[in-house]
Amino acid sequence: MIGESFVLLLGLKGMAAQHVTTLEALAGLIDTWRPQALMIDTRLTLAGNTGFVRTLSLDSAHIGTLLLAMSNFLPEDVVKDLQAAGYDGHCRRPCAMWQVSELLSEFFSSAAPR
Repeated sequence: MIGESFVLLLGLKGMAAQHVTTLEALAGLIDTWRPQALMIDTRLTLAGNTGFVRTLSLDSAHIGTLLLAMSNFLPEDVVKDLQAAGYDGHCRRPCAMWQVSELLSEFFSSAAPR
Protein backbone atom coordinates (compact mmCIF):
# COMPACT_ATOMS: atom_id res chain seq x y z
CA MET A 1 0.00 0.00 0.00
CA ILE A 2 2.83 2.43 0.78
CA GLY A 3 4.45 1.74 -2.59
CA GLU A 4 1.25 2.43 -4.51
CA SER A 5 0.65 5.62 -2.52
CA PHE A 6 4.17 6.76 -3.23
CA VAL A 7 3.68 6.18 -6.96
CA LEU A 8 0.55 8.35 -6.87
CA LEU A 9 2.30 11.12 -4.94
CA LEU A 10 5.26 11.17 -7.33
CA GLY A 11 2.82 11.21 -10.25
CA LEU A 12 1.17 14.31 -8.80
CA LYS A 13 4.59 15.97 -8.82
CA GLY A 14 4.97 15.13 -12.52
CA MET A 15 7.36 12.21 -12.06
CA ALA A 16 6.92 8.83 -13.71
CA ALA A 17 6.90 6.07 -11.10
CA GLN A 18 6.34 2.32 -10.98
CA HIS A 19 5.82 -0.08 -8.06
CA VAL A 20 7.02 -3.69 -8.02
CA THR A 21 7.21 -6.16 -5.15
CA THR A 22 9.96 -8.60 -6.18
CA LEU A 23 13.55 -8.36 -7.36
CA GLU A 24 12.59 -10.37 -10.44
CA ALA A 25 9.97 -7.79 -11.38
CA LEU A 26 12.43 -4.98 -10.68
CA ALA A 27 15.10 -6.60 -12.85
CA GLY A 28 12.61 -6.92 -15.71
CA LEU A 29 11.41 -3.35 -15.27
CA ILE A 30 14.85 -1.74 -15.31
CA ASP A 31 15.77 -3.62 -18.47
CA THR A 32 12.98 -1.82 -20.34
CA TRP A 33 12.63 1.42 -18.38
CA ARG A 34 15.59 3.60 -17.41
CA PRO A 35 14.53 5.25 -14.14
CA GLN A 36 16.35 8.22 -12.64
CA ALA A 37 15.97 6.71 -9.17
CA LEU A 38 15.15 3.40 -7.59
CA MET A 39 13.81 3.13 -4.06
CA ILE A 40 14.39 -0.46 -3.00
CA ASP A 41 12.91 -1.99 0.14
CA THR A 42 15.85 -3.59 1.95
CA ARG A 43 13.65 -6.57 2.84
CA LEU A 44 13.85 -7.59 -0.83
CA THR A 45 17.62 -8.07 -0.55
CA LEU A 46 17.62 -10.02 2.73
CA ALA A 47 17.11 -13.51 1.30
CA GLY A 48 20.55 -13.95 -0.25
CA ASN A 49 20.04 -11.24 -2.87
CA THR A 50 22.52 -8.75 -1.44
CA GLY A 51 24.53 -8.69 -4.67
CA PHE A 52 21.62 -7.33 -6.71
CA VAL A 53 22.17 -3.69 -5.73
CA ARG A 54 25.97 -3.95 -6.01
CA THR A 55 25.66 -5.42 -9.51
CA LEU A 56 23.14 -2.75 -10.47
CA SER A 57 25.33 0.06 -9.13
CA LEU A 58 28.30 -1.18 -11.19
CA ASP A 59 26.30 -1.74 -14.40
CA SER A 60 27.28 0.87 -17.00
CA ALA A 61 23.70 0.89 -18.31
CA HIS A 62 22.55 2.28 -14.96
CA ILE A 63 25.31 4.78 -14.21
CA GLY A 64 23.63 7.87 -12.82
CA THR A 65 20.61 6.02 -11.43
CA LEU A 66 20.07 7.11 -7.83
CA LEU A 67 19.76 4.00 -5.64
CA LEU A 68 17.90 4.61 -2.39
CA ALA A 69 17.41 2.02 0.35
CA MET A 70 14.08 2.02 2.18
CA SER A 71 14.19 0.17 5.49
CA ASN A 72 12.11 -0.39 8.59
CA PHE A 73 13.14 1.21 11.84
CA LEU A 74 13.76 -2.30 13.26
CA PRO A 75 15.85 -4.22 12.61
CA GLU A 76 18.06 -1.24 11.99
CA ASP A 77 20.11 -1.41 8.79
CA VAL A 78 23.65 -0.10 9.14
CA VAL A 79 24.11 2.80 6.71
CA LYS A 80 27.77 1.88 6.06
CA ASP A 81 26.64 -1.61 5.02
CA LEU A 82 24.01 -0.14 2.71
CA GLN A 83 26.62 2.13 1.11
CA ALA A 84 28.98 -0.83 0.70
CA ALA A 85 26.15 -2.73 -0.98
CA GLY A 86 25.88 0.06 -3.59
CA TYR A 87 23.11 2.31 -2.29
CA ASP A 88 23.51 6.08 -2.72
CA GLY A 89 21.12 7.02 0.08
CA HIS A 90 18.84 5.69 2.78
CA CYS A 91 15.37 6.40 4.14
CA ARG A 92 14.21 4.71 7.31
CA ARG A 93 10.49 4.11 7.84
CA PRO A 94 8.46 5.70 9.08
CA CYS A 95 9.35 8.59 6.84
CA ALA A 96 6.93 11.11 5.45
CA MET A 97 6.30 10.31 1.79
CA TRP A 98 5.83 13.99 0.99
CA GLN A 99 9.32 14.73 2.34
CA VAL A 100 10.87 12.00 0.22
CA SER A 101 9.01 13.26 -2.87
CA GLU A 102 10.20 16.83 -2.15
CA LEU A 103 13.77 15.58 -1.74
CA LEU A 104 13.65 13.74 -5.07
CA SER A 105 12.02 16.71 -6.79
CA GLU A 106 14.69 19.09 -5.48
CA PHE A 107 17.51 16.66 -6.26
CA PHE A 108 16.49 16.18 -9.87
CA SER A 109 15.56 19.82 -10.50
CA SER A 110 18.98 20.94 -9.25
CA ALA A 111 20.69 18.23 -11.31
CA ALA A 112 18.99 19.36 -14.53
CA PRO A 113 21.26 21.15 -17.00
CA ARG A 114 20.74 24.88 -17.05
